[in-house]
Amino acid sequence: MLELAVFHNGAADLPLTTTHEGVVVNDGDLEEVHESGRRIIANQVRQGVLADQLGFNYWFMTEHHFQPEGAELSPAPLQTETAIAALTSRIRLGQMANILPWWHPIRVAESAAMLDVMSGGRLEFGVGRGYQPREAEVLGGAMGATIQDQERNRSYFEEAYEIIMKAWTTVSSTASRPPTPSGITSRQSPTSSRSGPSTRSTTSSTSARPTCTRWAAPCSPPQPRCARSR
Repeated sequence: MLELAVFHNGAADLPLTTTHEGVVVNDGDLEEVHESGRRIIANQVRQGVLADQLGFNYWFMTEHHFQPEGAELSPAPLQTETAIAALTSRIRLGQMANILPWWHPIRVAESAAMLDVMSGGRLEFGVGRGYQPREAEVLGGAMGATIQDQERNRSYFEEAYEIIMKAWTTVSSTASRPPTPSGITSRQSPTSSRSGPSTRSTTSSTSARPTCTRWAAPCSPPQPRCARSR
């Protein structure tokens, strides 16, 4: 069966210009960029609804911050997709991806579960580690998980993922060390075990190898860009 998906990263709607260094950016001042951002966020919801009406099976959004140049604007995919969920009844809603080292895992677990409940079980939960310094250093720094320390970033990602899964499937669980919580309990979980095949986005053999080993059928890293688990 053929399934179709929309992948939306929130590119700006302003005209483009090329700098003296050869970089293509928005042709507008900061006020115009902000107005464009408002239009993009509203249009993401409208386009998600349209995708449902046109018969697409999936709607995926990235998570990206701090890009006034205009390449990507998608700071809160779970929130945007919750708005889409309220206006649709069929299309499945996924993230490529929720960047776990930038967030407290229980906040992610609750927000994703809220989307799943409000959509009637249409969550496609996607996770990643992040890679852009301007995002990772600002948001990951608070969690001690910037990309300057790849192993710490990866360790935080793995622990956060485990906490999210436990928050959805167990009465209570315990984390091993700060900054993740000890003795956490979440009362909000997805509607059913079907709601949440999870998707991991990877771009390196170091990340792809454990992902393939743990969650997917046998594969040869670094060929796969992502792996799915149920």
